[in-house]
Amino acid sequence: MDAIVTFVDCKHTLGHIKEEKPKNVENEAIEQVAFADVLVINKTDLISAKELVNLKKELRAINSTAKMYETQQSRIDVDKIINIKAFDLKKTIEMDSEFLKTDAEHQHDKSISSVGIVIEGEFLPE
Repeated sequence: MDAIVTFVDCKHTLGHIKEEKPKNVENEAIEQVAFADVLVINKTDLISAKELVNLKKELRAINSTAKMYETQQSRIDVDKIINIKAFDLKKTIEMDSEFLKTDAEHQHDKSISSVGIVIEGEFLPE
């Protein structure tokens, strides 16, 4: 794995982060922010400068080490999110000792999902 890249929807993420879940159901929004190596803060044009400052403060409280990039329409230089060699399994396990256990006792919130991309061979951005 090269990196965990999480795209953050400026308009709706705070609502997802603050949403109370039933007992034993993970808040996937928090999990995706917490484990990210890179946070792409997208749709910055849909919120005010003050709201953006507040959002970034909340994200930093969850993940103080991820790189943050502000974008509109998900436009970002591919070199900032691909082949950055940011993933560190040791760091991830220090954060969550259950990370590799597939039989852990918790439920995932099915309303939030993630995407993984596996590419055979060399990635050519052009």
